[in-house]
Amino acid sequence: RQVMDYCGALGLPVIDHCEDPTLKAGGVMREGPRSVRLGLRGIPAASESIAVARDIHVVELTGCRFHVAHLSTRESLRLVREAKQRGLPVTCEVTPHHFTLTDEDVYDTRFKMNPPLAAREDRDALITGLADGTVDAIATDHAPHAPALKEVEFDRAPFGVTGFETALGLALEL
Repeated sequence: RQVMDYCGALGLPVIDHCEDPTLKAGGVMREGPRSVRLGLRGIPAASESIAVARDIHVVELTGCRFHVAHLSTRESLRLVREAKQRGLPVTCEVTPHHFTLTDEDVYDTRFKMNPPLAAREDRDALITGLADGTVDAIATDHAPHAPALKEVEFDRAPFGVTGFETALGLALEL
């Protein structure tokens, strides 16, 4: 709240990569059937949506402009849509990898990113959000790593994916 109070007074937006670190707690991909099949610790979608809900509540208190960076879940999108309908100064962005891929596409560390790839229903909601204007921007969340850092066990690899090279092509394809 203090950050939003200060930023609101200065006319600056708060941009947040929304996640609850206690729910993320060592997860390496989105929690679901695919994480179970791969034997990897999952990150629940609620890790993002709980943080989005919290921040929107603080926007109601402060009036500060708020932007959700690289939104990835249908619940987070619903919260942003409702906040906009109530006239709150809330915006969001999605990435090309989150509106083209799902957790079912995860098969090596090149697909380990934060937020993690989500379920098909989440991806479809993001596409709808782009079409109906709920999503304000497409951003790359470009976070590449040297191949040697990614060529390790999944849980040891850093989060991150290249975005600049693929963003325009994927966005135009959609």
